[in-house]
Amino acid sequence: MLKWQQYPVSKIVRSCSQFPAILKEIPDYPKKLYFKGKLDIKKSHTLAIIGSRRFTAYGKQVAENLIAGLAGYDIIIVSGLALGIDSIAHRVALQNKLTTWAVIGRGIDKVYPATHERLACEIVENSGAVITEEEAGTPAEPFRFPKRNRIIAGLSEAVLVIEAAERSGTLITANQALGYGRDVLAVPQNIFNLNGKGTNWLISQGAKLVQSPNDILQELGIEAQNPKLKDLT
Repeated sequence: MLKWQQYPVSKIVRSCSQFPAILKEIPDYPKKLYFKGKLDIKKSHTLAIIGSRRFTAYGKQVAENLIAGLAGYDIIIVSGLALGIDSIAHRVALQNKLTTWAVIGRGIDKVYPATHERLACEIVENSGAVITEEEAGTPAEPFRFPKRNRIIAGLSEAVLVIEAAERSGTLITANQALGYGRDVLAVPQNIFNLNGKGTNWLISQGAKLVQSPNDILQELGIEAQNPKLKDLT
C-alpha cells in the first residue's frame, strides 16, 4: 500500500537551477517550493487543466477525451488535486502516461483533500510531483487557495477551463493566468448548465474555444500528429 510519508521532501529556492524558469516569469512567484516527486520541465510544455468540483457527466467526458488526445505528446498536466475536474485531470493524465503536477494549498506533510492521498502517491510514483510553497504543518485554509492558484497559472503555458460556474475559484485561476500573459482556453457549455456559465463567459471575453485536442496543441505550438482530428465527436 502506498504511504504518503514514505516519499522524501525536496526544497528549492529561486536561485536553484531546478526552480522552474517559467514560474519566475510571474511577478509574485514563490521564493521557495517544497515538493515530493520529480519537478523537471526540460523541454516539456505545461498545460493547466482546471474546473468545477461539482462537475457534470459532460465535463468529465470532455476532460477525459481531451487529455486522451494529448497522449504521446511531451505535455505536463498541471492542476490542483481538488475534488472534481482537477482530480479527473490528474487521473486521466496518469492513465495516458502523461506527467502530471499537483499544486496544493497546505504543507507538503499531508495531502489535501485527504481522500486523494492515493492519487498523490500515484502522481509521485509516475515521475510527477506534488508541489506547495507552504511550510510543513501549514493547514489548508481558504485564503491559501488563491495563492495556490497563482502557482498553477504560473507553471503553465496555457490554462484550460473545462467547466466553471459564474462565481468559481476556477475563474480566479483563469484571471490570474490572463494577468500573467498566459493563454486561457475554455470548453463551450450547455447554456442551461449553471456550472458552465463561467466557462461560456470566458469564451465571450476572448478565451480560445476548445473543441478538440488539436485546438490545445495549436495553442501550445505543437504540430498535431493527427491533424484530421478536428473535434471530439
